[in-house]
Amino acid sequence: SIGGLVIALAARETLENLIASVAIMLERPFIIGDSVVLDKISGEIEQIGFRSTRIRSDDGGLITVPNRLMTTQALENVSQRTTRRAKYYVRLAFSTPPETITQIMEMLREYLHTHPFTNSKEATVRSELLSEFSLDIVVIYHVNSSVWKEFMRVREEVNLKTIEIVHANGAELAYPGRNLFVKEVENLAKAEQ
Repeated sequence: SIGGLVIALAARETLENLIASVAIMLERPFIIGDSVVLDKISGEIEQIGFRSTRIRSDDGGLITVPNRLMTTQALENVSQRTTRRAKYYVRLAFSTPPETITQIMEMLREYLHTHPFTNSKEATVRSELLSEFSLDIVVIYHVNSSVWKEFMRVREEVNLKTIEIVHANGAELAYPGRNLFVKEVENLAKAEQ
């Protein structure tokens, strides 16, 4: 009877994977070549079998996932995205005048509005924070591609243009810093007497 129970449990898992593979074939939530994110796994679908699906991870590893997990867990098909969202902060030095900040924000908005890969949705460029060491402008935009390499290329272009705009307006990017005030030694000697 124990052997029968073990066989029944093994058959149950095999049957679940078989039913899941039929569901995958009928519904087609992903196909070979799609980029997916499943729990802590992200990568590209390489093979869809009757028992499992093979995913090539972003770092090059080959991961075999039982099909029942591919259908019972939340799966994001990144290839189905029409855009990818990018967000970053432009941290300016406290010495930057308000009119310069306004000019930088306007130039960034105009650049993102006219860029062929970032103009499908309106970009957000706003003065958001007065942080401990900087005046922070938040920049949020969408890249019109689901391809990771294309997204990274456009993001690099935007980053370099942002630096160019900041420098063209005579502003400086902030860096973490602290002011340290030291009393003169003579004053300390007098205070000790």
